[in-house]
Amino acid sequence: MINNTDKVRVEQIFVVKQGLTATAPLNPQGTKFSNNTGAAITVNGNTFQPSELMLETGQLGIYNADTYLAIDATDTVSTAPKLLLAIKRDESGDNGPLPERPYEISRPIVTKNGVVFTGVAYADPLNNVFVIGDVDGNAGAVSPLDETRYSLTVAYSGRRTDILNGRTAPASFPEYTTLDYTTLGLTTIDARDEMLQGLVYNGLQDSVAYRKTGNQAVPFAIDALGVGTGTLISALTIGQTIQLATNSAGEIFSLKLTESVVASLQSTLVANGGVIPNTAKIILVDKTLAGTGASNVDMILYVATDQDKAYFDKIGETKTRIQIGLSNGFAGTVRKVELVKPFEGKGQGRNWRLYYEATDGLRRYDSTELSGLDGGSIHYNTPVSATGKYVVYTIMHSDVDSTSNGVLSESPLVNIILVEESDAATKTAIEAVLNPYFSSAQNASFDGEVTPGTGVVIP
Repeated sequence: MINNTDKVRVEQIFVVKQGLTATAPLNPQGTKFSNNTGAAITVNGNTFQPSELMLETGQLGIYNADTYLAIDATDTVSTAPKLLLAIKRDESGDNGPLPERPYEISRPIVTKNGVVFTGVAYADPLNNVFVIGDVDGNAGAVSPLDETRYSLTVAYSGRRTDILNGRTAPASFPEYTTLDYTTLGLTTIDARDEMLQGLVYNGLQDSVAYRKTGNQAVPFAIDALGVGTGTLISALTIGQTIQLATNSAGEIFSLKLTESVVASLQSTLVANGGVIPNTAKIILVDKTLAGTGASNVDMILYVATDQDKAYFDKIGETKTRIQIGLSNGFAGTVRKVELVKPFEGKGQGRNWRLYYEATDGLRRYDSTELSGLDGGSIHYNTPVSATGKYVVYTIMHSDVDSTSNGVLSESPLVNIILVEESDAATKTAIEAVLNPYFSSAQNASFDGEVTPGTGVVIP
């Protein structure tokens, strides 16, 4: 056989729609690929007219490639030596003089050529979070000195940051010089509150919480025991706009919380396996109240927000990684810990849409047609939702054929099935059919979310 290790696998992506009319996600065994009779056929809650594809829009079909009849959990390689996947497309978004594409169908999946069935669960993205300081009395707490300059170095990196800045690593340097707390008669708790609020305020001035062109590292003033008036971290909600600081001019520094920022902040709480007390509140920094006993700010949480996307944007990565240094003033015992590492997530709809348009979607067009992938008016509908949360099943296989001189040639293929993370019925149905089928094949294996003795199982 010709060695084709340098060949790129050709992908095909099947996006399953959630909330179908069909009684079950997959049609029962023996259901035809299309209605080739002269009368309407009702199956699995849907009625199909003569010559109509017997799938609901967005419904996946798994077929015996020799008979074009649906298979079920009882089928093996003995009853169905080759498989086909098919899905009925939503053609409502197709524009322009393009050939009709009522469905997508895979190349035959031949297990004797080798198959790997993989399942990958959805995972939420996370934002980078650092903590500076600790609860009063702990070794890692900040103990501010009189008239001392405290400064931080906050450096940024990430796909977008690196593209914009090249080898020059951008950084910000918030600082604050403390008052004469001894003369003012402030306790250690009130002095810490005043100092940390001042440092947070100066850090916010250089962030996106104050100006849209600011950096992505946003400091939060934290009252760990919840003494002051503020917002409980445990009560944060997606889409909430939280006020972080105010000044004498009446300006409000605020930040709209994304789903991943909320998840990242709440993951730092003790109740979720973190180190921040469950009573912790985000305090509105007000320099007129700092150090007066209105709050006991004892920590700073630094959160790296997502980078802004362009109107037309093909860069999948949005997360920023920050590195924080306690540059001046801080004792060596002060706690500075990375609590949450940045993570782009798995199964993100936006990233899968970009991938689809760069691979499977691009192959819909031949050289004489406009692709429409750059905003043109002639295009096929893209089935991947940019806001979707997908679990991913992949079937890696190959097409083996003879060349003109009789030598076998292998072309690697992969079928990708995207299912909404919340669509438990479809996940169960796909696994119930494909796990026993591939278990019956000598040259098939499982990878990813695997349960020994069963196969791929995504919770």
